[in-house]
Amino acid sequence: MADKKILYSGYFDGFSFTQYSPLVFDAAINQTSVSAVLLCASKCELMTARHQFWGQKLLAQDPNSAVFLVFEPFLSNVFSHGPASAYPPDRSRALFPTPLTILFGDASLNDTVLDAIHGYSEAVIAAGVADGQNVAHAARYPNYALFDTPLEDIYGDSIPRLQAIKRAVDPKDVMGLTGGFKLRGATRTEFFARIPDDL
Repeated sequence: MADKKILYSGYFDGFSFTQYSPLVFDAAINQTSVSAVLLCASKCELMTARHQFWGQKLLAQDPNSAVFLVFEPFLSNVFSHGPASAYPPDRSRALFPTPLTILFGDASLNDTVLDAIHGYSEAVIAAGVADGQNVAHAARYPNYALFDTPLEDIYGDSIPRLQAIKRAVDPKDVMGLTGGFKLRGATRTEFFARIPDDL
């Protein structure tokens, strides 16, 4: 008899730190029940990934659930070159984007896992703040941000500039038809109202 295949769902979130400290690491470990640690390091040892399983609450409900947290340290001068960009809105300090993924096989746990990823993120960010880091609203790397992350937490004070660029480059809001975070120019309703009926 073949093993039953598990169809996983998951959530992906990310938060930023200016340094990885024992307080941050302890908060991450306290949010999980570690059953395995997988170290993945390049020759330069720039990344360490810890493969951890979340605590008893989720495991008791879904033994196939898993948590992945990746620590991505960068050099302190990582943003010292290049012009202004969408991310990060403030290039005066290094940010370490830290992606968190929670996978689960039981679709009925969707709300539970969403609460778990929010709670995990809040606890670890709070540890960074307690460590003296100004990261309560540090820019989140767009590719790692949870779907409900406010644009302000990704692009900060750059939003008006980015919206102006969008209006100039994409006045019909074609990119608004795609997925992802939206920097709206014209709304879809306004765009479709301009399309002739005979098309």
